[in-house]
Amino acid sequence: MFVGYLSKPATVKLVSTVRGFVWGHGKPQFTVFIDPNCVFCHQFYKDAVPLVESGKLTVRVVPVAILEQTSFTRAAEILSARRPLTWYLRNERHFVMPPIEQGGLSLKLPVSAVARSDVSHNNAIIRRLDQNHAATPTFVSPSGVVQVGLPAGEFSGLLKMMRSGGAQ
Repeated sequence: MFVGYLSKPATVKLVSTVRGFVWGHGKPQFTVFIDPNCVFCHQFYKDAVPLVESGKLTVRVVPVAILEQTSFTRAAEILSARRPLTWYLRNERHFVMPPIEQGGLSLKLPVSAVARSDVSHNNAIIRRLDQNHAATPTFVSPSGVVQVGLPAGEFSGLLKMMRSGGAQ
């Protein structure tokens, strides 16, 4: 579902303030907000891996915590890491599928106060994008189009839309 509660320029400006990291080699084609415990975010990861590994996709990943209390700790662990991408990938590679649905990080890694603050800020931004609702994954094109969620089997359509600048 596309949302557009803010102007595209306001969305771009708002999203520029979040803390995340780049996955892939090239200019990010879009930003994706992920919760480390989100099964739909995990599906995005699985769909994106072959494209990232082949050099056809680069995304900016922004960890948020909206599903569970452990989401906050996992998101902060990822952002506290010297190499956040490495911890994000570890979380996804060890993701536990239903009935539990949780990320694969241990919840025992050191978490910095800065990372906790960054996760709180990221949470506020994702809520602002969809009028105080938050759902993951949420995608934002470079032009400021926001797509909340990823309908089953729609990754290729989403990718095409994001690459085209998010024309609606």
